[in-house]
Order: sequence, then structure tokens, then C-alpha cells
Amino acid sequence: MGKIEVKSKRKRKEAKIKVVLPEEYTEPAANFNDYALLIHGEKKIGKTSLSLQGPGNVLLLECDPPQLAYRRKELQLPNWATFLAILERLEQEAGSDTPFPFDRVVLDGADIWYQRCLEYVCKQRVITHPEDEAYGKGWHGVRKEFTQAVDRLLRLPCGTWFLCHSSWKEVKLRKGGKVDKLLPRLSGQAEEILNGKVDGWFAYDYDGDNRILILQGDDMTGAGHRLDSSDAPHFRNPDKKPLRSIRMGTTASKAYENLEAAYNNMYIPPKKPESKHRVKKGGKTRKQFLKKK
Repeated sequence: MGKIEVKSKRKRKEAKIKVVLPEEYTEPAANFNDYALLIHGEKKIGKTSLSLQGPGNVLLLECDPPQLAYRRKELQLPNWATFLAILERLEQEAGSDTPFPFDRVVLDGADIWYQRCLEYVCKQRVITHPEDEAYGKGWHGVRKEFTQAVDRLLRLPCGTWFLCHSSWKEVKLRKGGKVDKLLPRLSGQAEEILNGKVDGWFAYDYDGDNRILILQGDDMTGAGHRLDSSDAPHFRNPDKKPLRSIRMGTTASKAYENLEAAYNNMYIPPKKPESKHRVKKGGKTRKQFLKKK
């Protein structure tokens, strides 16, 4: 009877990763265009027109119908596969020897964009809805695909803005009770991922007849940012106090001018205090709400 040779299984040797510890500090980005922002607001308030302002080239990735009223460099996103093709092309530009052609990439319609991601993942898995797969595997697939897409966009050598509509959602307060809050019109998973990765999320809203951009939220509005630090203070008034909101004026150019001035701590708030009577339809004014608390 012949001998049976047993081949030993050799462990695959993993490549050794060399780690060099940093000796110098990496300074915060000074250019406003380098940051990632999520801006939510009601329809036609001026989110898209604001995003197209400023110096340099802006690429608009549009989930809604073409923005015919704007002079823009625009690509349509009818489906997720098209977005992936565009993203791959942008990554090729980023890896080339030539300067990256855009200073900002704007994803207009982040709520629709996430839905296109969900549809793509379901088609890949041959299911009709993420809930069709047991143990949350469908939802995990959507989260993985969407997170990877956001990360790849944020790694491009330019700023990234995500735009979406706002909606009033009922939320629980930490001290008990519930309240309607103005938040991005995103699914819970999409909002969690985007808010966790952007440098700031701002609410575009009305204060009486004035358009305002809310930088720091409260129990009625979802907003906030991490662009202000002791090493690199931003969004402060001339008295070095943090700005909670800024007036955006009546034109897109003035809105961007005020936003950039606020970032550089040069925005001077109006002498007349802003009205506190911002009202949600069928709800209480901000002043009544705060007084009740």
C-alpha cells in the first residue's frame, strides 16, 4: 500500500506594515472650501444657488431634474451606477499629475442619493427591500455601500457639500417629552452616517422675512459644526463669541459673502436683534416654545 503524502499548510505571511509616528502637528484647514458640509432647508430657499458661489470651479452632482436656472457644471445622477462611474472618474483626476479640476463637489439631493444607493444594493442582492434579508444583512449592505461612497467623496482633494430638504420630525428630549424639530429629510441611517462625517451641518431657514443659516442648533433645529477650536477659531462674532446664526441677504452672492465672512470671524450681526418668532405651521413660535421649557 502506497504512502499518503500530507502537504503541510503554510501560513500566508502578511506584509509587514511600517508605521512612522508623526513628529509635527497637522494644522487645521484654513480654506473654507476644504471642508465638508451638510446643508438642509426647505424647497427654493437658496441651497443650490449658495453652493455654486465662491471662488474656483464647482461640480454639481444633481439627483433632481437639471437646474436650468443656474449657470453650472452639472452631471445628472439617474442611478447609483452612474454615480459610481462619475466617482471613479473623479478619483482618476485626483490621482493624476495635473491639478484637480474642481474646488468643490456638491451632491444636490442627498435624500434621493441615499434612496438610489438602497435600490442599487437591493438589485445586487436580488431582493425588493433590505428587510427581505434576515439578521439585518440587507441593511448592513446598504450601510456599507453608502458609507464607502461618502468616504470616497470626502477623500477627493476638494470640499464636499451635501444638500437636502428639511422636514419637521418628532423627537424625544433628553429631559423628557417630545417636540417637533427641523432636521434633514434623510432616513435615520443616512443622517447618522452623513452627520458623523461632515465638518458642519447647517439649517437654511426663515426668520420672519429674512433668510438665515443656523450654525448651532437647539431643541427646535438640527445644526452644529466642529470648525471652531482654540487653535483655529471660526464662526465667531467680533466679540469672539460663537455665532448661532447669520443673515443670508437677498441674493446668492450676498449669502456666500456673509457665510465666508462668518467663517473668517468678520461677520457683523445686524444691530436690530433677530426676531425670535420663527413659526412652524400649526406650531408654537420659538419664543413660546422656549418660555414653556
